[in-house]
Amino acid sequence: RPAIIPIQSRTRPEAMIVTDEEATNTFLQIYNFVKPSPKQQTWGDYRKTLVESLVSSLINQRLSELTQKENPPFLFANTGYGQFIRGYSSFNSFAVLSKGSVNDALDALIEETSRARQYGFLQSELDRVKASMLNNTEKAVKEKDKSESNQIVNQYVSNFLNGTPIPGVENRYNFIKQVLPSITLAEINEVAKKMPS
Repeated sequence: RPAIIPIQSRTRPEAMIVTDEEATNTFLQIYNFVKPSPKQQTWGDYRKTLVESLVSSLINQRLSELTQKENPPFLFANTGYGQFIRGYSSFNSFAVLSKGSVNDALDALIEETSRARQYGFLQSELDRVKASMLNNTEKAVKEKDKSESNQIVNQYVSNFLNGTPIPGVENRYNFIKQVLPSITLAEINEVAKKMPS
């Protein structure tokens, strides 16, 4: 496996503005922290990523609701755990703006994350994202023969470069179906409390 190139930890906030005269939208990205990616070697490790994925989905559900307002702070937004570069993960936010200001979008992203960290989520919200995850996984099993070759190749590339496991769609579905009921609202809210600010 190729070596991971070490990167230095940031000691202070930094910002960068990149402009393009032909751009039709403004994009905002926030990287709250960058750390070495945890290894996924067991089903327990895989379960942790499911919990983080649920937390991300819960926040994004709320961000999506903001886009339905009369004057939304952004056209689209996404917040959650993800890969930064090979070997490193981060907690980041992304927004696409149209007419709104960058400050409005930034405030909305920070406010939703802070609200989730402080107050957690509702059981009804968790039930909705669990059902969505299960439905999407079940759909992947039913359509496994329609998978495009690049999706399969990307799994092998990710396994080689990052050690990402390839459980297969059926094993993944069976695991998610088995483990989702054991993921409680208290566990989700505990992870939400530890989200970086």
